[in-house]
Amino acid sequence: MLLHCPDIAGMGGRASIKVSGIVAWSFAATAAIIGMIWFGVPIIADQVTELLPLSWEKPLGQAVDGQVRALFGGTECTAPAGIAALGKLVAKLQLAAKLPIRPDPVVLKSSVPNAFALPGGRIFILSDLIGKAGSPDELAGVLAHEFGHVAHRDGLRRLLRDGGTGYLLGLLFGDVTGAGAALVAARTLLNSAYSRGAETASDDFSVMVMRALGRPTAALGDLLSRVAQDTNASLSLFRDHPLTPDRIIRLAGTGSSDSGPALLDPDEWQALRSICR
Repeated sequence: MLLHCPDIAGMGGRASIKVSGIVAWSFAATAAIIGMIWFGVPIIADQVTELLPLSWEKPLGQAVDGQVRALFGGTECTAPAGIAALGKLVAKLQLAAKLPIRPDPVVLKSSVPNAFALPGGRIFILSDLIGKAGSPDELAGVLAHEFGHVAHRDGLRRLLRDGGTGYLLGLLFGDVTGAGAALVAARTLLNSAYSRGAETASDDFSVMVMRALGRPTAALGDLLSRVAQDTNASLSLFRDHPLTPDRIIRLAGTGSSDSGPALLDPDEWQALRSICR
């Protein structure tokens, strides 16, 4: 055959060179992508967050849910009257907030005063925060702040920024809800702080929601100041929601109108405060 087609041998050599070139370029491209992920995720987190569809967030939050429950002992507070009161409060806030994702609150029994939102709308409220709230308005202010993080997709943005290398690789290669990605996500959400800009934007969102309901917008600042006096703050509200003097000043200056109807009546508020009993 080679006698009749003497160029085959040369063609084979050239084909081999082409294949080798393709393989080399493939490895180079893969290395470039991994390098971009490793070094560039914090820079492109905002852009990537806007590109990912909202439908991705629910399973991501569900994957992290179990890790969060395990960290805080997993005891969910389910007193029926308390659940009903919480549902009423959240429904009023949602009506004013107009979130693109339906909020899904859960109260966990804990001596840590905190609340935090997962991607997809899951909001964990730790019971000591309810205990420190002096009124439904104070708790509503915190919940509206967390609604702001949900609306701005800050949880997903923080995962990409701080947990990005392992987590985004999991996204790219299909391990969206795997144990490895969930562990990275849980640690990131609980151990890293929101940026000052994200906190300010969520404070503003809380003010907007409370103002729409005709309730005191400064109530959030009142609760933050009270929690700030807690010396056991290793995982408190300020571990991931840094409190700065300018935040308190800004919130205090937003007004104290209570022209709207009460968010909960006294019996409902007491039921919510007793949700873990």
